[in-house]
Amino acid sequence: MQKTSRKTRQLMVGAAVLIVLAVALRIGGIILDCKICSVFGLARSAIYLFLIIAWAVLLARRIIQKQLRLYLLGIAGSMLLWFGLRTIKYFFVPFGADPALSRFLWYAYYIPMLTIPVQSLFAALALRKPEHYQPSGWIQLAWLVTAGLALLVLTNDFHQLVFSFSEPYPAWSDKSYSYEKLYWVVICWMAVCSAIALGIMICKCSIPQKKTFLWLPMIPMALMGIYGSLCVVMWELVKPFAGDITAVYCVLIGMTFESCIQCGLIQSNTRYAQLFEISTIAAQITDRNLHLIYASENAGDFDQESLAQAKEEPVIVEEGIRLCAAQIFGGFVFWQEDISGLMNLIEELKGTREELRSYNGLLEEENKQKRRRRQLEEQKRLFEAVERPVRLHLDLLASYVQRLEQAQHDEEISQILGWMTIIGAYIKRRTNLVMLGEGVRMLPAEELCFCLQESLSNLQPNRISCGLQFQLNGVLPLELVETFFDFYEACVECSLETITDLVVLVGEDDQDWKLTLLLSGADDLSRLVQRFQSASICWQEGMSRCILKVSKKADTVDKGDLNDDQMVFKTDQPLVD
Repeated sequence: MQKTSRKTRQLMVGAAVLIVLAVALRIGGIILDCKICSVFGLARSAIYLFLIIAWAVLLARRIIQKQLRLYLLGIAGSMLLWFGLRTIKYFFVPFGADPALSRFLWYAYYIPMLTIPVQSLFAALALRKPEHYQPSGWIQLAWLVTAGLALLVLTNDFHQLVFSFSEPYPAWSDKSYSYEKLYWVVICWMAVCSAIALGIMICKCSIPQKKTFLWLPMIPMALMGIYGSLCVVMWELVKPFAGDITAVYCVLIGMTFESCIQCGLIQSNTRYAQLFEISTIAAQITDRNLHLIYASENAGDFDQESLAQAKEEPVIVEEGIRLCAAQIFGGFVFWQEDISGLMNLIEELKGTREELRSYNGLLEEENKQKRRRRQLEEQKRLFEAVERPVRLHLDLLASYVQRLEQAQHDEEISQILGWMTIIGAYIKRRTNLVMLGEGVRMLPAEELCFCLQESLSNLQPNRISCGLQFQLNGVLPLELVETFFDFYEACVECSLETITDLVVLVGEDDQDWKLTLLLSGADDLSRLVQRFQSASICWQEGMSRCILKVSKKADTVDKGDLNDDQMVFKTDQPLVD
């Protein structure tokens, strides 16, 4: 059973006092004379009417479920109608003055008497149902039966199937009458609806999951049964203090449904203070002056200075606890937030950030080292790519330097310098081709022309007549340019001591690219064929014709790689006699 709030207890005590006062007025009216009895009766009716109206207002404010609220308000309205008819009949219509009106008011009693059991049945069915519960269609037929029975009672003067009178019309009254068959039908219908409503409520008072039973609603139900039995068996004993059947049954019906509300069988939107107190949130409500009004069990105890600061912005009142506030009607609500986990996470993130900074520094340094390593590896690769085709010529140039240091005659020195110039020009241009060919497969034809022109310009100071006819345009395969320049250099180095004239012809036809060298005074150049297998050498009238053809359809070019055994110009030969 739910705990009853202080305000609810005060209302219950007030209602009990009024009921006791009404009973006292009835007893006093019986003891005293008739004039005072009427005053007491009106006062008693006013008390009951006030209690019914107050209960209806509370029902409208508290009951959440729409259909149940309508049924309970209907019951309250029926009780209000019942008491109103009763008050009018006994206190405003003098006995015998208008028998027809008095009789009709008596018939009208049965409208609320029939509707209260039916509405109680629908209210019992709506217990523990969802907010938008609607009863099934066949249950609605109970309203048709109720309306039919009420109509039969109201028209009793025409058929007398409910009440019959021994006196002649129009002297019929509720002082002298007999019950007929339809009366017992009406009573049985009210009893059946009440019994079914009672049975449903008893079943719903049992909570199988909790193995408990809600006894509070059973008390007024039992009192209704006891009162009905006493009225039949000992009416004279009951009449002085509980002879007002209308009042007794209305009070007991109201108590039945009110007990359902108090024990939670009927959901209501009350007990906010209790709900707030037992809630798991740590919060408190204050007035505008920050005086505490409500507080939950988990709420902390804060001074007004902390509360005033929290009004402006959230504050950290203790380790990991943040106090927040919001303005509400009539004051403020303050709640606590446990942000210790968040603060720990922030600290962890700070530590992680520092670790990442250190790690990023290491990564940056490692990336610098990797970039430097890649640069060195690229430089090494380029150096090896440049050094590979000129390696033997570099050795040759080094040997010339040693010979130059040992030379004693000017003519010998001049000849060594001339040869070093020729070798140096080749090394320069050959490495330039390697650099230009990095990452590409084609070179402009002008690059080959520039190589030949520079080399020939260094032959002329050595008293060698030179000529060049270059007839290539566009772009050429990189391997073709390198091979033609290597072949040219090999021919020159083979006859460097004896050559007097040199003509270079570079051209092409539909099938081949062709390099032709015409040399006068050249030595035996047959050694070149060992290196360049596609070359042809012929001698005619003291002139050597060296021809190298490369097919335009060939997949690869015979580059004529040079090794130590195929060195065409030996450095151990005497330079001068």
